Amino acid sequence: MARMAPAAEDQERQNVCTTTISGHITRAKRFFSAAVQAHYIAYSSFADIVAGSQVNDVRNAYISADDVELVIDKASDAECRLIVALGRYAGLRIPSEVLCFEWTDIDWQRNRIIVRKGKTKWREMPILPQLRPDLEDCFDLEPTHVIVRHRFQTNWASSVKRFIAKAGLESWPRCFHNLRASLETA
Repeated sequence: MARMAPAAEDQERQNVCTTTISGHITRAKRFFSAAVQAHYIAYSSFADIVAGSQVNDVRNAYISADDVELVIDKASDAECRLIVALGRYAGLRIPSEVLCFEWTDIDWQRNRIIVRKGKTKWREMPILPQLRPDLEDCFDLEPTHVIVRHRFQTNWASSVKRFIAKAGLESWPRCFHNLRASLETA
């Protein structure tokens, strides 16, 4: 690998976000701490370094329901519409919770969704009126899982970014995270 000129190296260092640096320090601290515990080294040179915050509010964005509806309208099929709707109107983590989501997790009579297989303990939330039509459109597609056709798609964010562009909107940073966060702040 070719070495950069000193001025280019300084410019490159300035372009690294402080949250990225903090993440690197945190990983280095864990690595060296494990090495100390395994008796590979006597002392970690990262032990006294404070990593700092990894919060980066610059990439947070509120995504309005109107914008989400424009994107849903541009989605290629019913499952794609439902994926976006589940992120915005149910607050499901995409793709992890959406992939685990089953029809038995919906209580149609009580108008509730139960998320049993998520990052945290199970939780229950209402089926918002904006979400129900998209759920009903996909109901007859498969008896077990809610998302079937796009189940093995590797990069859902690329698809959603295409729908955002088709809707004539500016791309959202941290697409799925901000969809979910927008429900929490709505």
